[in-house]
Amino acid sequence: MPNVFSSLPEKREGVFANEDALKPEFIPDALPGRENELTQIALALRPLAESAGAKGRNLFVFGPPGSGKTASTRRALKDLNEYSDKAWCFYVNCWQYATRHAVFSQLAFLAEEPLPRRGLAADEVFERFAGAVRTSKKNAVVVLDEFDRLLQAGNDKLLYDLARAKELSGANFTEILISNDADLLSKLDARARSSLQPATIEFKQYSPTQLKEILLERAAAAFHENVLSKEALALCAACGAKAGGDARVALQALYDAGRNAEQRGARFVELVDAKKAVLEQEVMSASKEKRLTGLTRLEESTLSVLREAGKPLESGELYSLLEGVASERSLRECLNLLQLKKLVVLEEKGSVTGERGRTRLIKLA
Repeated sequence: MPNVFSSLPEKREGVFANEDALKPEFIPDALPGRENELTQIALALRPLAESAGAKGRNLFVFGPPGSGKTASTRRALKDLNEYSDKAWCFYVNCWQYATRHAVFSQLAFLAEEPLPRRGLAADEVFERFAGAVRTSKKNAVVVLDEFDRLLQAGNDKLLYDLARAKELSGANFTEILISNDADLLSKLDARARSSLQPATIEFKQYSPTQLKEILLERAAAAFHENVLSKEALALCAACGAKAGGDARVALQALYDAGRNAEQRGARFVELVDAKKAVLEQEVMSASKEKRLTGLTRLEESTLSVLREAGKPLESGELYSLLEGVASERSLRECLNLLQLKKLVVLEEKGSVTGERGRTRLIKLA
């Protein structure tokens, strides 16, 4: 049997010039509809570019999903780095780094501060990071995206650590929190909230017109010239508008439309490709909604605990949090059913010699 790769048909030039331009982490040259918000972020950070030892205004950036919060903030950081060598910008997504220790470890990594393999306590890791910033003599700004993930188990204490760093370590930090939750500040630990004292910037959902402008801007970078039909772009924008003005939904639909065109060997992205992309998104959304209907009270409680935890839980941790709600046997059966419904993922962990039973890691699908 011949090598499967050598037997593939010859690759033709596709419709994409740079498909990364449609991905969430892409930082665009223009941000249609977010010029005012970008200016507000820049004004808050401007002191960092002016003199050593300066501090900007702490910010709380909030708004619905796909409203441009992350893209605008990251664009401001990019421009600040290009404008001045006095600032040092750090961005951490708390969905990926969901504990105080994990955030500090990632900040140390971004600062190229080596950490010993034996492991360090969170306070020690932060001292290493703060020391690197102090030595650099730069003004640091730390962006914590999806910060609501850190509200569990006192992880928001790190805001207090950052605020006191000037006093204890000689390092100065400006903080930017990003969240979908407009009420996030009221949920912070009292000391953390008092130390932060941020200005707030609200991002409203995009209008249909703004979504079309965003897609036009990104499409110019993502596709070869004259391959995308106006009808396909308009349908993808409408998909995002239907999802509550969510630009990420619209961009994903446009990306999928391009992929659909390439799969059928076409040189142009037509309305049929966009229709298929939008239909697939609707099917996936409807499928999840259907799986969430008709849940038992125990299934709802289990999913609620996992959402509140904001991270994967070991089976023992989950049983402890649901103690008194159901027996371990009932919970095991519940988890197996939730896995069949594709609402949770169960992963076996390596067993410890002499330990009874199995340990599983449980996370939301």
